[in-house]
Amino acid sequence: SKTFGVPTKFIGATLLPILGNTAEHIASVWHAERDEIDVALSIAIGSATQIALFVVPLSVLWGWVIDRPMSLNFTRYDSAVMLLGTFLVAQMLQHGVSVWLHGAMLMNVYLMIAVISYFEPN
Repeated sequence: SKTFGVPTKFIGATLLPILGNTAEHIASVWHAERDEIDVALSIAIGSATQIALFVVPLSVLWGWVIDRPMSLNFTRYDSAVMLLGTFLVAQMLQHGVSVWLHGAMLMNVYLMIAVISYFEPN
């Protein structure tokens, strides 16, 4: 990140999730194109749930093993981002139908997170 002048928070909040979950994104879009919305949503939400409930706590435990301090003590910004994302996805799922506005809201929130994490001082 220092070589290219990109903040590590930007890499962790935007680039890493996109590149790390490419297979899930492709599978979800593939199913959505075939009008299998329930499968597409279960892939996308299942992937996010897996990261939140398995990978994050596992990385804290792995930090203990390699004697590297990690915690789940999130900043207010990180907590607000998770809360906003959770509320937006829950609101979208409650309607039972998907319209272009839901996708536009989700993409705009992701764009806001990317811009804020790029310009936020460490």
